[in-house]
Amino acid sequence: MKGQIKKACFEKRLIKTRFFYIQLNHPFIKKFDDFCAHCSIKAPFNGRLDFKIFFLDLSFRKIYTKLYEWGCCKLGRSINFNKEHALNKAMYLFWEKGYDATYISDLIDTMGISRSTLYDSFGDKDELFKQVLEHYKNYGYQKRNLLFSGISTKASLKSFFYQHIEECYSDDIPKSCIITNSSLLIGQIDPSIEEILINDFNELEKVFKQVIEEGNKKGELSQEANSELVAYSLLSLNHSINLMSRYKKEKNLAYNLVDKTIADL
Repeated sequence: MKGQIKKACFEKRLIKTRFFYIQLNHPFIKKFDDFCAHCSIKAPFNGRLDFKIFFLDLSFRKIYTKLYEWGCCKLGRSINFNKEHALNKAMYLFWEKGYDATYISDLIDTMGISRSTLYDSFGDKDELFKQVLEHYKNYGYQKRNLLFSGISTKASLKSFFYQHIEECYSDDIPKSCIITNSSLLIGQIDPSIEEILINDFNELEKVFKQVIEEGNKKGELSQEANSELVAYSLLSLNHSINLMSRYKKEKNLAYNLVDKTIADL
């Protein structure tokens, strides 16, 4: 009875080993089947048992390791990946589909990593999205540098908004922006994500306020503009262009609105 139990136990292990090689999709599966068939027919049970124990040990501890080192096989997806590139891919996916419509399965396929690697490297969907938002903010900071280009205040504002319009209406990247799109979910998403979104709004508003205050000091504006009110107006203009680029194809209207807004300062 004990012999039958042992035999059944090792037969199960043998099946698992065979499945292991099937996953590898490696030619060695044919030799594996041939060897097992040979031992099952010609060797007594003890011999088959010893062979199976030996083969299993060799399989899991040596053979697969060597095959993997030689680049002959791969099980699942490699954990060796460029985290920055994967994060960038996730950013474009969230940007295009939105937070709600992006699923873990979408992220795994797009980022080219396994589910376990995603969770180990980035955390759950909320944690990954927070990292994506921070990554996206770094992308946006480059454009903000145009506001401090050293030219006149109005020219700096035009440079910023003109580039903003070109990006919003470009066919090479998703429309609008992650920050604007995600802000529509405030009150429905994790508070820590909301905090990142609100902070980005506040940061950009402070930058606009600083630009206007410096313009006032230089006497470059037509009148003593209320920096707080103008900053709020420019922030609203920035996000309205984001949203309208999704629905209105007339890019020239966005340019006209920017020109009039800045001319009135």
